[in-house]
Amino acid sequence: MVSHRIWVPYQAALEYQRNRLAVASTQQKVHETIAALADGGFDAVHAEYVRGVAELRSKAVKEVRDREVRTAIEWEFDNAIESLNKAQSKCVDNMRSALAKIRQKHTIDFEVVKASDPVRAALDEILIEDRVGNRPSDEEYEKRKVLANERIAAGRPPGYADVSKDDATGDCLIWFELLDVAKNSSTPMLYITDDVKDAYQKVRGQIVGPDVRLVREMRDFSGQDYHQTTLDGFLRLARKHLRATVSEDTIRTIESTHKVGETGLLAGKIKYYATANSSNGARLPIFVIDLLDEKLAPLGEMVAVSIPSREWLNNSGILDKDYVTLKRVPGNFGEGYQIVGPLVDRRTGEEKAVRYPENCNACGSRLILISREGREWLECTDEPCRERLIESLGP
Repeated sequence: MVSHRIWVPYQAALEYQRNRLAVASTQQKVHETIAALADGGFDAVHAEYVRGVAELRSKAVKEVRDREVRTAIEWEFDNAIESLNKAQSKCVDNMRSALAKIRQKHTIDFEVVKASDPVRAALDEILIEDRVGNRPSDEEYEKRKVLANERIAAGRPPGYADVSKDDATGDCLIWFELLDVAKNSSTPMLYITDDVKDAYQKVRGQIVGPDVRLVREMRDFSGQDYHQTTLDGFLRLARKHLRATVSEDTIRTIESTHKVGETGLLAGKIKYYATANSSNGARLPIFVIDLLDEKLAPLGEMVAVSIPSREWLNNSGILDKDYVTLKRVPGNFGEGYQIVGPLVDRRTGEEKAVRYPENCNACGSRLILISREGREWLECTDEPCRERLIESLGP
């Protein structure tokens, strides 16, 4: 469907070749470390627990003088320890088996990668003929590295966030290739990258598109439009617009590192907009949100999150039915939630702008918007209606 339009910059292919074995080796070491925790780590914790039970046994019989009673009590404790040993052994076996399945499903053994890398073989079938950029001459390469270092020093994207690396020029070198290809081919450019450090425009920590400076530079240099997205974002768009058969499970497996579970934030799906009745007669605009896990699957829990103001709503870009990120915040009645921003690449087209109601759903009278100290709420213009609401919510 789009394979004939795929093109990989020379620098990206070079870095893949340089790093592939090291990445595969690192992944294997990570899983070996996890497996070791399931063995020696569990054993150490269990041994400490059993030692504690044995100490309790000693304390339990310390004042018992009757030998028969003492023996009976010790037997019960010993029986409990034996049960713990059996349970621990079964638990470790189950854990070891589960971790092995996870490793088999999500990683390729280092020895396999070293001997005959199936990922490399798949790429070789796709990246044929002119689908990989040409190697620049040594002179051109050094010239580009000088320009890249100047950009990094000036804080221009992409790549300046890698300034602490021994060589931070990789992203810039790729960008120079993209500029040349767009200019020479007279073709708009869609670049797919999960490197989200400095190449994306963000609102409240959430990606909304490529850095506008890159869009402008591409337009000025090549006359072409430019857009970029993450791999999971691209697959969702391909599924929606190109009818690509990509499962949600596959997309979640390759979810980008900027996603919720690795940012310390929570995820949610706005179920609907509503107003919540307050004991002072006010109607507070809220979103009712389904909480999601780090793979964006429902947790079976809903929360109400207040909308501070229409200005906040407009600035955040949040729509009704959006996927959003949230953070926990302290409130008057314990812990609450605050929306950080929308997950734009998860939009499906069902999302709509939020419109505050104009009329009271109880009496039909006009609602007015009250703003005070950075907060907003709605009030019914019919005083008896407000009084009835206050009375219904009173002590």
